[in-house]
Amino acid sequence: MFLKPEMDKVFLGKWKSQTAAGYFLPTDFRKDNRDFIGNTLYHKVQFTSNKRNYKVLVRLLNELTEDMSEEKRAELITKFGDVQIDNHFFSIIKFSYDDGTDIWSNPDILANIKSDKDEEYVPNIIENALDPEEKDDENLMNPLF
Repeated sequence: MFLKPEMDKVFLGKWKSQTAAGYFLPTDFRKDNRDFIGNTLYHKVQFTSNKRNYKVLVRLLNELTEDMSEEKRAELITKFGDVQIDNHFFSIIKFSYDDGTDIWSNPDILANIKSDKDEEYVPNIIENALDPEEKDDENLMNPLF
């Protein structure tokens, strides 16, 4: 794998400590981590908002167990618990426009880790990642699931 020059150790350190993708993906891939019945921890979610198709790769926070301390549980949920469905928490790994292919190389709408060499940093959140004419949607802030 060849990284861009601006993807140095500082960038990778931020990616691994501040994003669910950096925190979970390398270990899950190397160790083939799965849930307690052997299923993958990753799930693809597709939805449409304002006639625009989106796809989201989410990861089940399988680490949340009943024998975990409340402090550690709260820390993990605060840091990586982006979506809750029933009693299960999921992290958003990638959020992108759905172009109809099963390829995940589209830019991540929620990407917020930038190289220190970037001159200006403006955080991307869902509201400012959507097209300007889509911002007035009354359902924009409703839960995705």
